[in-house]
Amino acid sequence: MKTTSILSIAAMATLASANGVINLFSGSSCSGSIASGSYVPPANCNGGCVSGSWASAREISHDSGYIFTVYSDSSCSSGARAVRPGNCVSGTIRSFSYDCGS
Repeated sequence: MKTTSILSIAAMATLASANGVINLFSGSSCSGSIASGSYVPPANCNGGCVSGSWASAREISHDSGYIFTVYSDSSCSSGARAVRPGNCVSGTIRSFSYDCGS
């Protein structure tokens, strides 16, 4: 019974880490109010466009072969900037996507 519990916990940890996580901030330099989101890798490589209004972003984790990209417009078409793990991307952010890429 103990082994099953440990295996179940390990499986849940693996599933929990199988999503990309991005933090979006109201202030520049990844400060201020924070919104955090966890995103499942899209099956067709196109995760769609999430619009909003933020001043900075930091990726916490991503799935192999996927990348978070932030944009300066609300339709994910202008001012694309990749968000890399641990780095803070500051500036006008009006949307982001989680898609196939590197």
